[in-house]
Parts: sequence; C-alpha cells; structure tokens
Amino acid sequence: MGIRDNFTEAEQEAIIASAMERMGLTREQVERFLEARERPAKRNPILERQWVRNLHVVCEALRKGAAEPDGLFALAFWIGLYGVLTELRHGFRHAPETMEHLRRVGKCHPFITASAAVFDACEAIRTALSDEEIVFVTYMRQIHAHVHQDGFEYAVERANPQQNQPGSIRDKQMIPILRRHVAVEEAHRILDAISAKNGHDEIRVATNFAHKVGPFVDQLETAMKSLEVGREQDRIDSERRRARC
Repeated sequence: MGIRDNFTEAEQEAIIASAMERMGLTREQVERFLEARERPAKRNPILERQWVRNLHVVCEALRKGAAEPDGLFALAFWIGLYGVLTELRHGFRHAPETMEHLRRVGKCHPFITASAAVFDACEAIRTALSDEEIVFVTYMRQIHAHVHQDGFEYAVERANPQQNQPGSIRDKQMIPILRRHVAVEEAHRILDAISAKNGHDEIRVATNFAHKVGPFVDQLETAMKSLEVGREQDRIDSERRRARC
C-alpha cells in the first residue's frame, strides 16, 4: 500500500513538507517519487507471496517424489530457495526487533508479528544448512539462472592505471548469504563432494535438500499466510483512520 492508502491527507502533507525540507526537492519531485514508490509497495507483497507459494509447492513435490518433470522442479527449487535466503530474508530482517520494541511498550501489531515470523522462518531455513551447503545452493542457483556460470571460474580483472591498480586474476566468488568470498577451487571441491555423495544425481541432491529445509519452508508458507491477514487488517485500519479525519 502506498502513501494514499496508509495516511490521511494531513499526514501526507506533513510527509511531503518534511521531504522537501530535508532533501531539497520541489513538491512536484516529492509527489512524483512517492507516486512511483506506490507501485512496488503494492506489487512486492504479491511477488513475495507468489515466490513462497511456488517454493512450497516444488519443495513438497520433491519431498513426496511427485516432481514431474523432475528437472523443472529442481530448477525452480534452487532458484526459489536462493531467493528466500537472500532477498526475502534481507527484506524482513528488521521485523523481529520492531516486534520486540512494540512488546516492550505494551503494543501488539499483527502485521509486524507476522513479518517477524517470516524472517524467523527464513532464518530457520538458513540455519538448517551448513556453510558448505550454502555455497552449493549459491552455485546451483547460478547454473540454473544463467546459461554460463562464469562467477565460479577464474576471471581477468583488468588493470586501471588511473587508479594505480594492477591487473589480476579473480579467484574468489562472493557468497552473499555467508557475507564472505569463497575461493573458486574451494567452491568446486564443495560442488564435487556433495554431488558425489548423492551419486552425481542432481534430482537426488535437490530432493535431499528439500527434505532438509522442507519443515521450515512449511513454516514460511504459514507465516506468509498470516502476513496476508495482517496486511489486510492494516488496510482496514487505514480506511477507518481516514474516515474519522
């Protein structure tokens, strides 16, 4: 929901005036920016719900042996799992501390509580996987989301004489979930070890990962349903506030 959905006209005017003063923008610029922000504010919750629902479906199918065709389910599983561990987890990272603050001041907000539950479920999925398994998930997402997976190979980094930087060979890959780089050779060692452990059968690997994270994906699906309820309650409350003004 955007500014018009969540704030009265007086509150909107106060927000616009504050932005003009603090950012040195014209009224037209602030209004244009806020109107543009309404699009992702309305679209992103739909995309988040769709993303989690799809991951839940493919995860359940892999766990039950009902994935057909199994290659497409495995592809969707790796991409969906990586998205939950990165973007969704990051997007809800502040919800638990906000919920705790509300509790300390004796308040309860269903939407914030549900948002914290979403983060907790994402964190539970992360905790269920070892660091090496996180590297593997990152690698599998890379090879399923791109035709070529050059990120996990050596690359030439050109020299930049203007900044006095010599040329070099990039031999590491950033793993965002771990917040650190992993050597290319180490990443390939992990890939080979996990693949060998599963008989070099990609569907078997995906299925075993689905069993490992499955209960927490169930938890995430439940949390997202509660988030929908909380968001709808927010909408109703906003309409009531506007009606009183």
